[in-house]
Amino acid sequence: MKNRLHSGLTVNPNSTLHDGTAEVFIKNLFKHRYSMSVIKDQIIFKINRYLSKITEKWGRLSFSLSLSKNLLNELISTIRVKKQLHSAVVAVLAPWFEDTTLDIRDGYLMRIKNIDTSVLCNYFRIYFYECQYYKVNRIIVDVISDDVIYVRYNSKYRKQRSFVEKLIAECGVCYTHSVLRMIPFEKPAKEYRWLDLFQGTICHILDAHGAAVEESLMLDNDDVGIWVKKAEEMYFSSATGVVVVTLSMKKYFMNKYYDRNINYILYPIFSDNNTKFNGSNNRKSNVLTIVYAGGCQPWQNISYMKEAIESQINLADYYIYITNPSMFIDLWENTDLPENLLVKAGSVQEVNEVYQKAHYGFLLRDENIINQVACPTKLIEYIQSGIIPILKYDDIGDSKCMGLRYLPVEDFIQGKIPTERERFMMSKTNQRILFDRIHKQSGPSEIKNLIQTSIDRY
Repeated sequence: MKNRLHSGLTVNPNSTLHDGTAEVFIKNLFKHRYSMSVIKDQIIFKINRYLSKITEKWGRLSFSLSLSKNLLNELISTIRVKKQLHSAVVAVLAPWFEDTTLDIRDGYLMRIKNIDTSVLCNYFRIYFYECQYYKVNRIIVDVISDDVIYVRYNSKYRKQRSFVEKLIAECGVCYTHSVLRMIPFEKPAKEYRWLDLFQGTICHILDAHGAAVEESLMLDNDDVGIWVKKAEEMYFSSATGVVVVTLSMKKYFMNKYYDRNINYILYPIFSDNNTKFNGSNNRKSNVLTIVYAGGCQPWQNISYMKEAIESQINLADYYIYITNPSMFIDLWENTDLPENLLVKAGSVQEVNEVYQKAHYGFLLRDENIINQVACPTKLIEYIQSGIIPILKYDDIGDSKCMGLRYLPVEDFIQGKIPTERERFMMSKTNQRILFDRIHKQSGPSEIKNLIQTSIDRY
Protein backbone atom coordinates (compact mmCIF):
# COMPACT_ATOMS: atom_id res chain seq x y z
CA MET A 1 0.00 0.00 0.00
CA LYS A 2 1.40 3.35 -0.93
CA ASN A 3 1.49 5.73 2.03
CA ARG A 4 0.94 9.40 1.37
CA LEU A 5 -0.26 12.30 3.45
CA HIS A 6 -4.02 12.54 3.48
CA SER A 7 -5.25 16.03 2.64
CA GLY A 8 -8.14 16.79 4.96
CA LEU A 9 -9.40 15.51 8.30
CA THR A 10 -10.20 11.82 8.59
CA VAL A 11 -13.44 11.59 10.55
CA ASN A 12 -12.98 7.97 11.58
CA PRO A 13 -9.46 6.58 11.08
CA ASN A 14 -10.68 3.00 11.29
CA SER A 15 -13.04 3.31 8.31
CA THR A 16 -10.64 4.89 5.83
CA LEU A 17 -7.38 3.92 4.18
CA HIS A 18 -4.10 5.73 4.77
CA ASP A 19 -4.80 8.25 2.04
CA GLY A 20 -8.32 8.99 3.28
CA THR A 21 -10.05 6.75 0.74
CA ALA A 22 -13.28 5.27 2.09
CA GLU A 23 -13.29 1.56 2.85
CA VAL A 24 -15.20 -0.65 0.38
CA PHE A 25 -16.78 -3.96 1.38
CA ILE A 26 -15.23 -7.01 -0.26
CA LYS A 27 -18.43 -7.97 -2.06
CA ASN A 28 -18.60 -4.52 -3.64
CA LEU A 29 -14.98 -4.49 -4.78
CA PHE A 30 -15.64 -6.89 -7.61
CA LYS A 31 -19.30 -6.06 -8.08
CA HIS A 32 -18.53 -2.47 -9.13
CA ARG A 33 -15.41 -3.36 -11.11
CA TYR A 34 -12.83 -1.38 -9.23
CA SER A 35 -9.32 -1.23 -10.68
CA MET A 36 -6.77 -3.81 -9.53
CA SER A 37 -4.77 -1.15 -7.66
CA VAL A 38 -7.85 -0.12 -5.66
CA ILE A 39 -8.73 -3.75 -4.92
CA LYS A 40 -5.14 -4.40 -3.80
CA ASP A 41 -5.13 -1.40 -1.44
CA GLN A 42 -8.51 -2.34 0.03
CA ILE A 43 -7.57 -5.99 0.62
CA ILE A 44 -4.19 -5.13 2.18
CA PHE A 45 -5.97 -2.64 4.48
CA LYS A 46 -8.41 -5.32 5.63
CA ILE A 47 -5.64 -7.87 6.21
CA ASN A 48 -3.61 -5.30 8.14
CA ARG A 49 -6.57 -4.44 10.36
CA TYR A 50 -7.36 -8.11 10.92
CA LEU A 51 -3.78 -8.83 11.99
CA SER A 52 -3.88 -5.83 14.33
CA LYS A 53 -7.00 -7.21 16.01
CA ILE A 54 -5.39 -10.63 16.40
CA THR A 55 -2.20 -9.23 17.90
CA GLU A 56 -4.27 -7.02 20.21
CA LYS A 57 -5.99 -10.11 21.54
CA TRP A 58 -2.74 -12.04 21.91
CA GLY A 59 -0.79 -9.12 23.30
CA ARG A 60 1.92 -9.43 20.64
CA LEU A 61 3.63 -6.77 18.55
CA SER A 62 1.57 -5.44 15.70
CA PHE A 63 2.24 -6.54 12.16
CA SER A 64 2.04 -4.08 9.33
CA LEU A 65 1.83 -4.63 5.62
CA SER A 66 1.88 -0.87 5.07
CA LEU A 67 5.05 0.98 4.19
CA SER A 68 5.12 3.09 7.36
CA LYS A 69 8.84 3.72 6.88
CA ASN A 70 8.07 5.55 3.65
CA LEU A 71 5.52 7.71 5.42
CA LEU A 72 8.00 8.50 8.20
CA ASN A 73 10.65 9.51 5.70
CA GLU A 74 8.14 11.69 3.87
CA LEU A 75 7.23 13.49 7.09
CA ILE A 76 10.85 13.95 8.14
CA SER A 77 11.60 15.45 4.72
CA THR A 78 8.58 17.77 5.15
CA ILE A 79 9.82 18.87 8.59
CA ARG A 80 13.30 19.66 7.28
CA VAL A 81 11.92 21.72 4.42
CA LYS A 82 9.55 23.59 6.75
CA LYS A 83 12.39 24.31 9.17
CA GLN A 84 14.19 26.17 6.43
CA LEU A 85 11.07 28.18 5.64
CA HIS A 86 9.68 28.74 9.16
CA SER A 87 12.87 28.57 11.26
CA ALA A 88 10.93 26.32 13.67
CA VAL A 89 8.67 23.30 13.56
CA VAL A 90 6.66 22.68 16.73
CA ALA A 91 5.36 19.28 17.79
CA VAL A 92 2.15 19.78 19.79
CA LEU A 93 1.01 16.99 22.09
CA ALA A 94 -2.72 17.66 21.95
CA PRO A 95 -5.75 16.90 19.79
CA TRP A 96 -6.38 19.20 16.85
CA PHE A 97 -9.00 21.58 18.22
CA GLU A 98 -11.28 21.14 15.21
CA ASP A 99 -11.30 17.33 15.45
CA THR A 100 -14.95 16.52 14.75
CA THR A 101 -14.96 13.70 17.33
CA LEU A 102 -14.37 16.22 20.13
CA ASP A 103 -16.47 18.99 21.69
CA ILE A 104 -15.11 22.41 20.74
CA ARG A 105 -16.96 23.92 23.74
CA ASP A 106 -14.61 22.10 26.10
CA GLY A 107 -12.31 24.51 27.92
CA TYR A 108 -9.30 22.29 27.19
CA LEU A 109 -9.85 22.54 23.44
CA MET A 110 -10.48 26.27 23.66
CA ARG A 111 -7.11 26.70 25.36
CA ILE A 112 -5.42 24.65 22.61
CA LYS A 113 -7.05 26.83 19.97
CA ASN A 114 -6.05 30.02 21.80
CA ILE A 115 -2.40 28.95 22.00
CA ASP A 116 -2.41 27.89 18.35
CA THR A 117 -3.86 31.16 17.06
CA SER A 118 -1.99 33.56 19.36
CA VAL A 119 1.39 31.86 19.84
CA LEU A 120 2.13 29.00 17.45
CA CYS A 121 0.46 30.33 14.31
CA ASN A 122 3.77 31.52 12.81
CA TYR A 123 5.32 28.06 13.03
CA PHE A 124 4.74 24.82 11.20
CA ARG A 125 2.90 22.54 13.66
CA ILE A 126 2.42 18.79 13.91
CA TYR A 127 -0.27 17.75 16.39
CA PHE A 128 0.10 14.32 18.03
CA TYR A 129 -2.89 12.75 19.76
CA GLU A 130 -3.62 9.32 21.13
CA CYS A 131 -7.33 8.89 20.45
CA GLN A 132 -9.52 7.90 23.36
CA TYR A 133 -12.77 7.47 21.44
CA TYR A 134 -11.72 4.75 18.99
CA LYS A 135 -8.70 2.51 18.64
CA VAL A 136 -6.25 3.53 15.97
CA ASN A 137 -4.70 0.37 14.57
CA ARG A 138 -2.30 2.30 12.37
CA ILE A 139 -0.77 5.75 12.22
CA ILE A 140 -3.17 8.29 10.71
CA VAL A 141 -1.66 11.44 9.21
CA ASP A 142 -3.94 14.24 7.99
CA VAL A 143 -2.83 17.47 6.34
CA ILE A 144 -5.05 20.11 7.92
CA SER A 145 -3.48 23.08 6.12
CA ASP A 146 -0.17 24.22 4.66
CA ASP A 147 1.11 24.74 8.19
CA VAL A 148 -0.61 21.99 10.20
CA ILE A 149 -0.39 18.19 10.17
CA TYR A 150 -2.44 16.01 12.51
CA VAL A 151 -1.06 12.63 13.61
CA ARG A 152 -3.15 10.13 15.56
CA TYR A 153 -1.51 7.09 17.05
CA ASN A 154 -1.90 4.22 19.51
CA SER A 155 0.84 3.90 22.15
CA LYS A 156 0.07 0.19 22.40
CA TYR A 157 2.14 -0.49 19.28
CA ARG A 158 5.94 -0.22 19.37
CA LYS A 159 6.20 0.90 15.74
CA GLN A 160 3.71 3.69 16.29
CA ARG A 161 5.53 4.89 19.43
CA SER A 162 8.83 4.89 17.54
CA PHE A 163 7.17 6.76 14.66
CA VAL A 164 5.96 9.52 16.98
CA GLU A 165 9.22 9.75 18.96
CA LYS A 166 11.32 10.17 15.81
CA LEU A 167 9.06 12.89 14.42
CA ILE A 168 9.01 14.87 17.68
CA ALA A 169 12.79 14.64 17.97
CA GLU A 170 13.07 15.92 14.40
CA CYS A 171 10.83 18.90 15.20
CA GLY A 172 13.14 20.05 17.99
CA VAL A 173 10.39 21.88 19.91
CA CYS A 174 7.51 20.15 21.72
CA TYR A 175 4.53 22.00 23.26
CA THR A 176 2.47 19.73 25.50
CA HIS A 177 -1.06 20.61 26.59
CA SER A 178 -1.32 19.00 30.05
CA VAL A 179 0.81 16.19 31.49
CA LEU A 180 -2.12 13.86 30.72
CA ARG A 181 -0.94 13.65 27.10
CA MET A 182 2.09 11.65 28.22
CA ILE A 183 0.07 8.85 29.80
CA PRO A 184 -0.70 5.81 27.58
CA PHE A 185 -4.43 5.41 27.18
CA GLU A 186 -4.28 1.66 27.85
CA LYS A 187 -2.23 -0.08 30.56
CA PRO A 188 0.04 2.78 31.68
CA ALA A 189 1.64 0.39 34.19
CA LYS A 190 3.59 -1.01 31.23
CA GLU A 191 6.34 1.60 31.22
CA TYR A 192 7.54 0.73 27.73
CA ARG A 193 4.29 2.20 26.39
CA TRP A 194 5.27 5.69 27.55
CA LEU A 195 6.74 7.88 24.83
CA ASP A 196 10.48 8.48 25.22
CA LEU A 197 10.52 12.23 24.67
CA PHE A 198 13.15 13.60 27.02
CA GLN A 199 16.35 12.41 25.36
CA GLY A 200 18.69 14.84 23.60
CA THR A 201 18.39 18.60 23.33
CA ILE A 202 14.74 19.01 22.38
CA CYS A 203 12.96 22.06 23.83
CA HIS A 204 9.93 21.02 25.91
CA ILE A 205 7.23 23.48 26.91
CA LEU A 206 4.44 22.29 29.20
CA ASP A 207 1.10 24.10 29.35
CA ALA A 208 0.04 22.91 32.79
CA HIS A 209 -3.69 23.81 32.41
CA GLY A 210 -4.39 22.95 36.06
CA ALA A 211 -3.53 20.84 39.09
CA ALA A 212 -3.76 17.57 37.18
CA VAL A 213 -2.69 15.28 40.04
CA GLU A 214 -5.30 16.67 42.41
CA GLU A 215 -7.99 16.54 39.71
CA SER A 216 -7.33 12.86 39.07
CA LEU A 217 -7.55 12.08 42.78
CA MET A 218 -10.83 14.00 43.07
CA LEU A 219 -12.24 11.71 40.39
CA ASP A 220 -11.69 8.85 42.87
CA ASN A 221 -9.14 7.02 40.76
CA ASP A 222 -5.96 6.47 42.74
CA ASP A 223 -4.40 4.40 39.95
CA VAL A 224 -4.74 7.27 37.50
CA GLY A 225 -3.35 9.63 40.12
CA ILE A 226 -0.15 7.57 40.29
CA TRP A 227 0.45 7.90 36.56
CA VAL A 228 -0.47 11.59 36.46
CA LYS A 229 2.04 12.22 39.24
CA LYS A 230 4.70 10.33 37.30
CA ALA A 231 4.00 12.32 34.14
CA GLU A 232 4.11 15.61 36.03
CA GLU A 233 7.45 14.66 37.62
CA MET A 234 8.88 13.84 34.19
CA TYR A 235 7.92 17.23 32.79
CA PHE A 236 9.02 19.28 35.76
CA SER A 237 12.38 17.52 35.63
CA SER A 238 12.95 18.11 31.93
CA ALA A 239 10.79 20.96 30.62
CA THR A 240 12.49 24.08 29.27
CA GLY A 241 9.47 26.13 30.32
CA VAL A 242 6.11 25.69 32.08
CA VAL A 243 3.15 27.85 31.07
CA VAL A 244 0.75 28.59 33.93
CA VAL A 245 -2.67 30.22 33.77
CA THR A 246 -2.60 32.08 37.10
CA LEU A 247 -0.08 33.50 39.54
CA SER A 248 -1.60 31.15 42.10
CA MET A 249 -0.68 28.20 39.91
CA LYS A 250 2.88 29.49 39.57
CA LYS A 251 3.24 29.79 43.35
CA TYR A 252 1.75 26.33 43.82
CA PHE A 253 4.21 24.66 41.45
CA MET A 254 7.15 26.69 42.77
CA ASN A 255 6.41 25.35 46.26
CA LYS A 256 5.85 21.82 44.99
CA TYR A 257 9.01 21.74 42.87
CA TYR A 258 11.13 24.22 44.80
CA ASP A 259 14.37 22.40 43.87
CA ARG A 260 13.82 22.63 40.09
CA ASN A 261 15.20 25.34 37.85
CA ILE A 262 12.03 26.04 35.87
CA ASN A 263 11.20 28.97 33.61
CA TYR A 264 7.57 29.85 34.40
CA ILE A 265 5.49 31.83 31.91
CA LEU A 266 2.15 33.34 32.94
CA TYR A 267 -0.46 33.20 30.19
CA PRO A 268 -4.04 33.31 31.52
CA ILE A 269 -6.87 31.53 29.75
CA PHE A 270 -8.97 33.73 27.52
CA SER A 271 -11.90 32.85 25.32
CA ASP A 272 -11.80 32.51 21.54
CA ASN A 273 -11.42 36.21 20.80
CA ASN A 274 -9.13 37.73 23.42
CA THR A 275 -10.01 41.34 22.75
CA LYS A 276 -13.73 41.11 22.08
CA PHE A 277 -16.28 41.91 24.74
CA ASN A 278 -19.56 40.50 23.51
CA GLY A 279 -22.75 42.50 23.61
CA SER A 280 -23.81 45.16 26.05
CA ASN A 281 -23.67 45.15 29.83
CA ASN A 282 -27.23 46.45 29.79
CA ARG A 283 -30.02 43.91 30.02
CA LYS A 284 -33.34 45.12 28.61
CA SER A 285 -35.50 42.32 29.97
CA ASN A 286 -37.03 42.74 33.40
CA VAL A 287 -37.02 38.95 33.85
CA LEU A 288 -33.77 37.71 35.34
CA THR A 289 -31.91 35.18 33.22
CA ILE A 290 -29.40 32.86 34.85
CA VAL A 291 -27.14 30.50 32.92
CA TYR A 292 -24.71 27.65 33.41
CA ALA A 293 -22.62 26.27 30.55
CA GLY A 294 -20.10 23.58 31.36
CA GLY A 295 -19.32 20.07 32.53
CA CYS A 296 -20.56 17.94 35.37
CA GLN A 297 -17.27 17.00 37.06
CA PRO A 298 -17.35 16.74 40.88
CA TRP A 299 -15.77 20.19 41.31
CA GLN A 300 -18.66 21.82 39.40
CA ASN A 301 -21.05 21.16 42.34
CA ILE A 302 -24.02 20.28 40.16
CA SER A 303 -26.12 19.02 43.09
CA TYR A 304 -25.63 22.27 44.97
CA MET A 305 -26.55 24.20 41.82
CA LYS A 306 -29.82 22.30 41.66
CA GLU A 307 -30.54 23.18 45.31
CA ALA A 308 -29.78 26.85 44.68
CA ILE A 309 -32.11 26.94 41.68
CA GLU A 310 -34.85 25.17 43.60
CA SER A 311 -34.61 27.70 46.44
CA GLN A 312 -35.31 30.56 44.02
CA ILE A 313 -37.17 28.78 41.23
CA ASN A 314 -39.56 31.68 40.61
CA LEU A 315 -36.84 34.32 40.61
CA ALA A 316 -35.54 33.86 37.07
CA ASP A 317 -35.46 31.90 33.84
CA TYR A 318 -32.73 29.26 34.07
CA TYR A 319 -30.69 27.92 31.16
CA ILE A 320 -28.51 24.94 32.06
CA TYR A 321 -26.27 23.86 29.18
CA ILE A 322 -24.46 20.83 30.50
CA THR A 323 -22.41 18.04 28.93
CA ASN A 324 -24.62 15.37 30.53
CA PRO A 325 -28.19 16.72 30.75
CA SER A 326 -29.65 13.46 32.09
CA MET A 327 -27.36 13.67 35.12
CA PHE A 328 -28.82 17.05 36.07
CA ILE A 329 -32.40 16.03 35.25
CA ASP A 330 -32.06 12.92 37.47
CA LEU A 331 -31.42 15.21 40.44
CA TRP A 332 -35.08 16.27 40.25
CA GLU A 333 -36.09 12.68 41.12
CA ASN A 334 -38.44 12.00 38.22
CA THR A 335 -40.50 15.13 38.81
CA ASP A 336 -41.32 17.39 35.89
CA LEU A 337 -38.85 20.19 35.38
CA PRO A 338 -40.22 23.69 36.02
CA GLU A 339 -41.28 25.49 32.85
CA ASN A 340 -38.70 28.21 33.40
CA LEU A 341 -35.83 25.70 33.58
CA LEU A 342 -34.17 24.55 30.35
CA VAL A 343 -31.67 21.69 30.57
CA LYS A 344 -29.83 20.50 27.46
CA ALA A 345 -26.40 20.10 25.90
CA GLY A 346 -26.83 23.17 23.71
CA SER A 347 -24.86 24.27 20.67
CA VAL A 348 -22.20 26.96 20.72
CA GLN A 349 -24.63 29.32 19.00
CA GLU A 350 -27.40 28.65 21.55
CA VAL A 351 -25.08 29.28 24.48
CA ASN A 352 -23.75 32.50 22.96
CA GLU A 353 -27.28 33.77 22.34
CA VAL A 354 -28.25 33.20 25.98
CA TYR A 355 -25.01 34.83 27.12
CA GLN A 356 -26.18 38.05 25.48
CA LYS A 357 -29.25 38.28 27.72
CA ALA A 358 -28.13 36.50 30.90
CA HIS A 359 -27.72 38.54 34.07
CA TYR A 360 -25.93 35.94 36.19
CA GLY A 361 -24.03 32.68 35.69
CA PHE A 362 -23.33 29.82 38.11
CA LEU A 363 -19.73 28.93 38.98
CA LEU A 364 -20.00 27.00 42.23
CA ARG A 365 -16.47 25.84 43.02
CA ASP A 366 -15.28 24.58 46.43
CA GLU A 367 -12.24 25.69 48.38
CA ASN A 368 -9.45 23.37 47.22
CA ILE A 369 -6.16 23.52 45.37
CA ILE A 370 -7.82 22.70 42.04
CA ASN A 371 -9.88 25.88 42.16
CA GLN A 372 -7.24 28.00 43.88
CA VAL A 373 -4.94 27.66 40.85
CA ALA A 374 -7.62 27.55 38.14
CA CYS A 375 -8.57 30.07 35.48
CA PRO A 376 -11.96 28.70 34.33
CA THR A 377 -12.84 29.47 30.72
CA LYS A 378 -16.44 29.80 31.86
CA LEU A 379 -15.53 32.68 34.19
CA ILE A 380 -13.79 34.55 31.37
CA GLU A 381 -16.77 34.02 29.06
CA TYR A 382 -19.16 35.31 31.72
CA ILE A 383 -17.11 38.47 32.21
CA GLN A 384 -16.72 39.13 28.49
CA SER A 385 -20.48 38.78 28.03
CA GLY A 386 -21.37 41.11 30.90
CA ILE A 387 -22.59 38.25 33.14
CA ILE A 388 -22.04 38.42 36.90
CA PRO A 389 -20.74 35.09 38.30
CA ILE A 390 -22.59 33.47 41.19
CA LEU A 391 -19.82 32.01 43.37
CA LYS A 392 -19.63 29.63 46.29
CA TYR A 393 -15.88 30.19 46.73
CA ASP A 394 -14.35 33.50 45.65
CA ASP A 395 -10.61 32.77 45.61
CA ILE A 396 -10.57 31.08 42.21
CA GLY A 397 -7.17 31.58 40.62
CA ASP A 398 -6.27 35.27 40.80
CA SER A 399 -9.86 36.56 40.78
CA LYS A 400 -9.96 37.64 44.42
CA CYS A 401 -6.71 39.61 44.36
CA MET A 402 -7.81 41.19 41.07
CA GLY A 403 -10.99 42.55 42.69
CA LEU A 404 -13.58 40.44 40.85
CA ARG A 405 -17.19 41.49 41.55
CA TYR A 406 -19.62 38.60 42.06
CA LEU A 407 -22.85 37.47 43.75
CA PRO A 408 -22.30 35.06 46.68
CA VAL A 409 -24.49 31.99 46.28
CA GLU A 410 -25.66 32.41 49.90
CA ASP A 411 -27.07 35.83 49.00
CA PHE A 412 -28.71 34.37 45.91
CA ILE A 413 -30.41 31.64 47.94
CA GLN A 414 -31.70 34.29 50.36
CA GLY A 415 -32.98 36.42 47.48
CA LYS A 416 -30.47 39.24 48.03
CA ILE A 417 -30.07 40.31 44.42
CA PRO A 418 -28.35 43.57 43.33
CA THR A 419 -30.39 46.13 41.48
CA GLU A 420 -29.88 46.26 37.72
CA ARG A 421 -27.86 49.44 38.13
CA GLU A 422 -25.59 47.73 40.67
CA ARG A 423 -25.28 44.67 38.47
CA PHE A 424 -24.38 46.87 35.50
CA MET A 425 -21.59 48.60 37.42
CA MET A 426 -20.28 45.23 38.67
CA SER A 427 -20.06 43.94 35.11
CA LYS A 428 -18.23 47.07 33.96
CA THR A 429 -15.67 46.66 36.75
CA ASN A 430 -15.09 43.01 35.85
CA GLN A 431 -14.60 43.82 32.18
CA ARG A 432 -12.13 46.56 32.97
CA ILE A 433 -10.13 44.12 35.11
CA LEU A 434 -10.12 41.52 32.35
CA PHE A 435 -9.28 44.07 29.66
CA ASP A 436 -6.29 45.31 31.65
CA ARG A 437 -5.12 41.76 32.21
CA ILE A 438 -5.34 40.88 28.52
CA HIS A 439 -3.33 43.87 27.38
CA LYS A 440 -0.72 43.82 30.14
CA GLN A 441 0.19 40.14 29.99
CA SER A 442 3.23 39.12 27.93
CA GLY A 443 2.72 35.35 27.77
CA PRO A 444 2.66 34.91 23.97
CA SER A 445 5.85 36.88 23.39
CA GLU A 446 7.63 35.05 26.24
CA ILE A 447 6.71 31.66 24.76
CA LYS A 448 7.89 32.74 21.31
CA ASN A 449 11.15 34.02 22.77
CA LEU A 450 11.65 30.71 24.57
CA ILE A 451 11.14 28.82 21.31
CA GLN A 452 13.50 31.08 19.39
CA THR A 453 16.17 30.92 22.10
CA SER A 454 16.02 27.13 22.02
CA ILE A 455 16.34 27.10 18.23
CA ASP A 456 19.35 29.45 18.34
CA ARG A 457 20.98 27.41 21.09
CA TYR A 458 20.61 24.05 19.42
